[in-house]
Amino acid sequence: MTTTHDIYRNLNKARKEPAKHVWSIRTKGRVVDHSTDVVLTDVTFKVSESTRQRILKANKRNVCAFVRGTLSDRLPFGIRDQLAAGERVSFNPYKSGSFYVCETGQPITHADAVVFTVNGAFAINPS
Repeated sequence: MTTTHDIYRNLNKARKEPAKHVWSIRTKGRVVDHSTDVVLTDVTFKVSESTRQRILKANKRNVCAFVRGTLSDRLPFGIRDQLAAGERVSFNPYKSGSFYVCETGQPITHADAVVFTVNGAFAINPS
């Protein structure tokens, strides 16, 4: 059985270095690592609406959204060729209740893969 991992932007490290994305890697509810470069395949974008509502009410930062998938040390064959076409994706609890493609604002829930870098998250074939 393949273990799924949750990836989300580390808000504490983001406060110290806003221009640099540092990602927290969580497995079975526990943060197991932090990284500036991560690849997930077979991805689902998750948002906890109840936590998002608490953020909106208290105007206080908290983790309410993450990307869930299979951790990969390399991109699968076929996906690698599409990396240049990856679309930058983001989440802002004050803007929307879902992840979205930055360029178009299109909400997304799935992707073939997401590449996390210091410059942000880039989805391959988001839908």
